[in-house]
Amino acid sequence: MWVTRFEWPVRDNEAATKANIDAIFQKLADNNFNAVILQVRGQADTFYPSPEEPWSTIIASDTDNGPGFDPLAYAIEAAHARGLEFHAYFNTHVCWQSGSGLSPTNPRHLFFQHCNAADPDRHDWLVHDSSGQPVQFEESGYVWMAPGVPEFQAYIRRQAMYLVQNYDIDGIHFDRIRTPGPEYSYDPISQARKA
Repeated sequence: MWVTRFEWPVRDNEAATKANIDAIFQKLADNNFNAVILQVRGQADTFYPSPEEPWSTIIASDTDNGPGFDPLAYAIEAAHARGLEFHAYFNTHVCWQSGSGLSPTNPRHLFFQHCNAADPDRHDWLVHDSSGQPVQFEESGYVWMAPGVPEFQAYIRRQAMYLVQNYDIDGIHFDRIRTPGPEYSYDPISQARKA
């Protein structure tokens, strides 16, 4: 069963978040499911203490210090205690999402390093349209990263390997592993690699 980041966390409330995890996982076990695919990374922010990315605002108002516990570690233990496999699910190619076009509040967010269209020195990972212009807040308000950028590819591999090396997960589920449409990406790095 696929469980998104909008279904289980309760911002700044450890007890309620754990209770949601327990209730969801128990319902899955009671109905003979064998695995849970829980979203733990949404938009270059996380639901676990990451060495490179801030906490999601969905689970913590303090995106530097987090909710005061490790939700991922708790969820893995809760799944395994019920005989469920635990698969970590995260979005790969989105940097941020805002239907109103607002930037993240945390200045450490990847958005400000590589996906800020307003800063010519900081939009090297953004998808670009066919005229070579960087595009932000495309398709559902997402800020998309160009899959042809080697530095971005290495970064995403690092995020996945951090989970594999530090948590007892049974698998990883990648989502949003694409661009917002066939007209992308004409970013300078990807175009230079085609030559």
